[in-house]
Amino acid sequence: MQPIPQTYNPASFPTMHGKAVSIFQPEGKGVQTEFAYIPDDFSGTYVVNVVSNTTKTLTAPPKVDLSAGFAASTNSIVMLGNDGVVRALVYNPKTTTSGGTWQTVSKLPTVNFASITGSNSSAAGSFNSNSSSPVSSSSGQTSQNSAGHSAFIPMSATWAMLVGTGMALLGSLL
Repeated sequence: MQPIPQTYNPASFPTMHGKAVSIFQPEGKGVQTEFAYIPDDFSGTYVVNVVSNTTKTLTAPPKVDLSAGFAASTNSIVMLGNDGVVRALVYNPKTTTSGGTWQTVSKLPTVNFASITGSNSSAAGSFNSNSSSPVSSSSGQTSQNSAGHSAFIPMSATWAMLVGTGMALLGSLL
């Protein structure tokens, strides 16, 4: 917390509700000094440096999706859309100054959620095995196991697994 309100540059910085995600330093290189902010109108992706009080204006996500979730690694900002599509914006704190292109990430590993929840769930990943439709909601995912019991998978666990495996894969693809 700061003793007085902090203003962000540029003066046109949006003052509306939105989503923010921390951008951490590589392991052993210090603490978080930047965060990405995406306003609800999806007018841009703003990366704020809390040390220098500067803001970089990056390209807005390609689709307005108020239900989307965001995460960041040391080299990208990732969006998991309500449609199940993962998009990433490459970001390097030392060289990225503006712009960028959000790219659809199509090569993600399959995650066996049964091993996470301890159930015998037959669903793998965040998609129903019979279709390409997402079966998740904003609060979690329910799947049927072979005995007909439902296994609740918290969306945060799903997102954490997706981001953890997706970031490693994204780094190797780009």
